[in-house]
Amino acid sequence: VVRTTYNCAGLRIQSPVPLAASLDSGEPDIVFIEGEPRPAVNDRPPGRVIAERVVDGLPRYTFVRSGDIVVARFFGLADFEIDTAHRRVISHPRPDVDPAIAPILLTGTIVAFLLSMGGRLVLHASAVEVDGGAVAFIGYSGQGKTTLATLFCAAGYPLVTDDLLPVAVDELGAVSCTPGGIQLRVRPKAEAVIAHFPDDVPKRRTADGRHGVNPAVTGADRLPLRAAVIPQPDRERPHCDARRLPPIDAVLTLTRFQRIEGWKSDDELRAQFGMITRVVISVPVLAMRVPW
Repeated sequence: VVRTTYNCAGLRIQSPVPLAASLDSGEPDIVFIEGEPRPAVNDRPPGRVIAERVVDGLPRYTFVRSGDIVVARFFGLADFEIDTAHRRVISHPRPDVDPAIAPILLTGTIVAFLLSMGGRLVLHASAVEVDGGAVAFIGYSGQGKTTLATLFCAAGYPLVTDDLLPVAVDELGAVSCTPGGIQLRVRPKAEAVIAHFPDDVPKRRTADGRHGVNPAVTGADRLPLRAAVIPQPDRERPHCDARRLPPIDAVLTLTRFQRIEGWKSDDELRAQFGMITRVVISVPVLAMRVPW
């Protein structure tokens, strides 16, 4: 099997299938293995729940530890067996699901989980490079993060990341972020923004039904985080209107927008809250009403 190493938000992954990430020649942190399909299971895997996203009373994904293995179950889509001791992740998609879904889940939620367990703060955000720094658009799924990043990229600003943003704070309080991908995945209801790109910019339909576009990307390995913008789409607004959130509001807001939701460990929650507080001290967090 021919394997290629990719850099996914600072995590090197060796994979037998193409990933929407930049190539890397370094030693892989994780080897991705395509396992055999498995029938859909609606129950949680046995073991201790680490984190779980629940929407309208139903779990969308769950991470469960059993011994040295963490099983990530994406209900109706796939299971991933995460074995950090042996530096490998094995996917088991459902038989009726497009196998190309697994690489999308790998470079998104699985990478976010691995980085978070390694002590990083990972926000649910897309970001672009502006004047040598990163401006992040942060929020829930469908809140306009990718749409805004796409419009900025179409206007010539390089892409930093789409959907997940790893953030670090150094001993002096400086906040930086790591680029995390080479593709924007635009929802069908916002596909009109794709027309802002020239015809020669690569575009394709992704396995999850979105529109993928590959804009120019930042050449930096790390960028200072200049601002965090919380989009608030408003169909009645004729223009943008931004205000800086007070520190306590900014902390509570960013706490809701971590890429991995539903942490069950008090230690993990304390660590994430502490990192978010340090980010807010140095980075302005803006609520921005955006004409939609």
